[in-house]
Amino acid sequence: MLKVIVFVLMIVILSGTRTEAQARPLGESEIKEFTIKFRQGLLGMIALNLDITVNMTEELKELIDDCKPAMESLTAECKACTQAQCQRSPTFLDYLELANPYNYLEGPLDSIGNRLETAGELLKEDAVGFYNALNDLGGHLKDFPDFAKGIFDKLHEDLAKLKDKLEDFGIFIKDATEGLFDLFKDLLPFKRRKRSLMNLRELLGAEVLLRKLIDRKLDQRSNDDAEIRACMEKCPPCEKLLLPTQQDIIAAVCGSDVITKNETIQNNLLKIQTAYNYTLDEVYPIVKEVVLDLSSLTADFKVSLVTITAYSAEEYRTYNTDVEFPLFNMALGAKRMGVEYWYEKVVV
Repeated sequence: MLKVIVFVLMIVILSGTRTEAQARPLGESEIKEFTIKFRQGLLGMIALNLDITVNMTEELKELIDDCKPAMESLTAECKACTQAQCQRSPTFLDYLELANPYNYLEGPLDSIGNRLETAGELLKEDAVGFYNALNDLGGHLKDFPDFAKGIFDKLHEDLAKLKDKLEDFGIFIKDATEGLFDLFKDLLPFKRRKRSLMNLRELLGAEVLLRKLIDRKLDQRSNDDAEIRACMEKCPPCEKLLLPTQQDIIAAVCGSDVITKNETIQNNLLKIQTAYNYTLDEVYPIVKEVVLDLSSLTADFKVSLVTITAYSAEEYRTYNTDVEFPLFNMALGAKRMGVEYWYEKVVV
């Protein structure tokens, strides 16, 4: 770290001016140090959003459990009406096959667990906070069902392997809070993009990936039979069940919050997996180059014009970061650039 400070300050002093652009890339050893902290910032966002997503999954499961009786009651009323009106009997099995949202977590958690040893190799002691964050994942949920707890079993097995890997490096985890403060303390806020933990749910809610809560499509239902639909149209209890899409039906019967939470969970899990894969990619390290424009050096020794080349969407992309680079605290700048990458550069 001191080598970086001496390097950039000597350049400023020898140049005698900061009026012209003075592009200075970080050296090879500095990039390695920078990348570790950049990865740590990203892993902090991954752990934080995993925790939010697990909590949201519990909320969605409660909404679905409340939705099922409402759907069963409505379909029974509709069926009774159609039998009385025109002796037809619609099939509602697929209306009632609502998904178990806990199953959404299994694949992503397995994917994360499979690469935890890589995280230990790349980050060494900076992986301790991520270990503890994942180790506590889901542990605080109220009324967590036994079948859902099993989803976390393999993750805990993989975490044990990460702990062994860290111990091979002489890094011993002393307690369940170790490293957590360092993992999360620098995530928020940063220049011109102030975030708060309170509005993370709002940020996540803006990300939409439509997923069905029912397996079969509307055009595959037996109720698409013209005579059955004509019969259902005569019955007021069937009105909501004739809406054009599954999302429309669920929203009408159970409320739009079911759809919104489902979409948010699906998209956030995809983003988490994408960011995690980029973070631990050893073939294409996530950070390739960082260039400081020393003409933008401020009185408090921060560089405001910084260009970074990072791996995203299957290629290296160069962009101007909005994060100021503190010459005397490269770790802080790197972690906050990792946070910025989460919000701005993770393409799903």
